[in-house]
Amino acid sequence: MPLLVFGSVVVDWVFDLLFDQRLKKLELQDTEDVCDAHTENNGFIQLINNSTDVVNEGIDGLLRANSNLSLLEGHRVVIRKDIGTYKKNHVTLISGGGSGHEPAHAGFVGNGLLSAAVCGDVFSSPSTSQILAAILAYELFVFAQDFMQFADNSTFKGNNDRFSFLFLLSLFTVIRCAGEMGVVVIVKNYTGDRLNFGLAVERAKCEGVRVEMIVVADDCALPREKSRMGRRGVAGTLFFHKILGSMAFSGESIDSIVKQGLELQQYVGTVGVALSACRVPGVGPSFQLPPSNCGLGVGIHGEAGVANRTYTTVENIARDMISLIFNQDKEYGYVPKPVEGDEFALLLNNLGGSSILELNVTLNSVLKPLNEELNLKIVRVYMGSLMTSIDMQGFSISLLNISAMKQRQASILMNLDNKTEVVAWNAVCVPFDSTCSIESRKIAVSSSNSQLFAREGKGLRDGERESELFLAETLRKCCEAVIAHEPHITQLDMIVGDGDCGTTMLQGATAILSHLEQNMLALHSHSKLALQLSDIVERSMGGTSGAVYSIFFSAISHILLSNADLMEGTAAEISRTCLGAGVEAIVRYGGASEGDRTMLDVLIPVHRYLVESQVEIDWEYLNGYAHLLAMETANLQARSGRSSYLPSEILKNHADPGAVAASVWLQEIFSALHEEQC
Repeated sequence: MPLLVFGSVVVDWVFDLLFDQRLKKLELQDTEDVCDAHTENNGFIQLINNSTDVVNEGIDGLLRANSNLSLLEGHRVVIRKDIGTYKKNHVTLISGGGSGHEPAHAGFVGNGLLSAAVCGDVFSSPSTSQILAAILAYELFVFAQDFMQFADNSTFKGNNDRFSFLFLLSLFTVIRCAGEMGVVVIVKNYTGDRLNFGLAVERAKCEGVRVEMIVVADDCALPREKSRMGRRGVAGTLFFHKILGSMAFSGESIDSIVKQGLELQQYVGTVGVALSACRVPGVGPSFQLPPSNCGLGVGIHGEAGVANRTYTTVENIARDMISLIFNQDKEYGYVPKPVEGDEFALLLNNLGGSSILELNVTLNSVLKPLNEELNLKIVRVYMGSLMTSIDMQGFSISLLNISAMKQRQASILMNLDNKTEVVAWNAVCVPFDSTCSIESRKIAVSSSNSQLFAREGKGLRDGERESELFLAETLRKCCEAVIAHEPHITQLDMIVGDGDCGTTMLQGATAILSHLEQNMLALHSHSKLALQLSDIVERSMGGTSGAVYSIFFSAISHILLSNADLMEGTAAEISRTCLGAGVEAIVRYGGASEGDRTMLDVLIPVHRYLVESQVEIDWEYLNGYAHLLAMETANLQARSGRSSYLPSEILKNHADPGAVAASVWLQEIFSALHEEQC
């Protein structure tokens, strides 16, 4: 009877600890304790509630999104939900470290990868007790889950003595029932991780558990003299997770898994680069970079780079990083020099703050030197956010030489390719075929306007008609003025739009100038010239501006083609008719009108002046009038375009960039006509 009483006490305690408290933890909490993130984080804002709870809340978010995961509460250990049955026939794979590297490490728990992940504070190693819980205590947790399910079974209700005895008996036995297949712990080479994981492994061995530890050291940026601890463990660790995790899931022995892990260490190399520091919750930026510099050889814990470099292009940076990985100097020489034709797996890791567009450009810049200069075969590519440094803008390159492991080459590829249920891994797998070149997948499409720009066969020589000389010079001045005003237009659009108006206008003007200089514009045929301009801006500018100006010039081409006698009229008549046709087309297809804070707030009033003027046109007046109209858009409420999505207080006192751009080339036309008039 005393044993049963004691058993009942233990049952009540475990039930309250592992059941009631967990349910309370998963309930939605009130927001009364939420801190002011802006104040706490020294002036910068992050998507958090409280920097002290960011890790716990992040784990809870992961649990809510993935029902196949469980948590050893109080230890921050994320485990497979079915770990109790899984460990009976599989080696269990455990990894972890400081938080802030998401999705690593908890995001990689699942079939074909990790069995459990231990989460420390941000950039801090988890404690020995946390790690030991991952190796040992999960068995008590799994049994407690079964116990809670039994508690709902009416067969046992009212039979407390029997139930207490069974649970107490299990409590004293399961804690020593480590899976017979054993445990492999994967650790990144940092002092805190090695010490805490190492101590936990030794304590687990004292409990009779077969456990082995693999220390990953794949960083190639530091010379050997820099650290007695050796290379850091960084994103190349993911190759270990995937290959060894697949082997464990396939039922391979702990000896074969450890042997493969030790061999992998010799052939994995990684180098990282940062364009900005990460922002540690509650602390701020981890380091400062000089303007226009990047940090080469950064770690994943907010460390600055080994060296700051002036940033030029991502192609140059990629070459420097690849050179470091394969550097054979005596202070480096971490990865054996590859042989032409060697097969590699490439992991392009987003350190947290780089866009997908930037990663695509980077991937292209990394693959080119690997394929074309070193003649290596990249047979597998993984690209995305794998092992981040919170929100650091930058990336790391990890390369695994598969050919160097000749006896295991086929199995390495098989284990990389074996399917996993882990979303974080599947999201970064790039469908890649090294035998299918990029050139073979670029399909040439003939232009419908291939004859539109047939070289005219002659330039503007002495004796050429004055009208063509005048037209060429005016067109040149319009383009040069737009190019000169690009910074101002871009600055305006950064405030009231999406920042691309200036650059798109620059692209259009540059393309027109290029065609002009190559004598490819039909200056003798105004309708054909307008059609050429329509095609040029549509191809070179793109976006809304490209479409608007292409429609504008197309309408002018049509009116000139259908009115053969128009070019015999005065400058005022030609301007009035052409501008009217262009404006009408923009209104019809674009939907905007006068007063909507667009380029039409310049074009429509100018056209109205040309229509209503009963005397000779004052081109000098129109020059100033166009500029004034553009400036007055600062007082208009936007009802069209990107600006219409913004609050009116942001737009106030800032002219519309599209209107400013239109006024720039109109002013050049009016200046030329004024000089011609004089």
